[in-house]
Amino acid sequence: MKWLIFSYILFLIDYRTKREAEARLKVGAKPVPVADGRLLLRRVSNKGMAGGFLPEKSEKVRMAATAAGAIIALSFLCEIPRKRRFFSKAGLALLTAGAAGNLYDRWTRDSVTDFLSIGDGEGKPSKAVFNLADVMILAGGMLLIPTKLFDGGKKR
Repeated sequence: MKWLIFSYILFLIDYRTKREAEARLKVGAKPVPVADGRLLLRRVSNKGMAGGFLPEKSEKVRMAATAAGAIIALSFLCEIPRKRRFFSKAGLALLTAGAAGNLYDRWTRDSVTDFLSIGDGEGKPSKAVFNLADVMILAGGMLLIPTKLFDGGKKR
């Protein structure tokens, strides 16, 4: 149960930060530097996949993301009752929260709200714009890599 609560709290954090970004940042406005310009706040509505690919295929992207999210959520639910396996559970909790956060936006807003960009310290943003759900997905995947490499495929 604690893993479900953890994942839900992460989802709520992502939800809240996106709504704050929507309230405070205008799409296309000049980026707002934070952390000495190493991080920039700029809002983008992404109808496509990660990186803004395939925005013209938003319905197909939504369906593919929904299928992937369902697989991730089912994997997470199957993993929860297993003993130990902290990194696997944490990774799947992060993946589930991130997927749910972006799916919520896709289904309710028809696009994902991205608002973070890495800066060069002088206010120039990178082309990539992302959100906390994307960070959760990346972190969750990174946690799962060692569990798959060192588990040796053992079933427990």
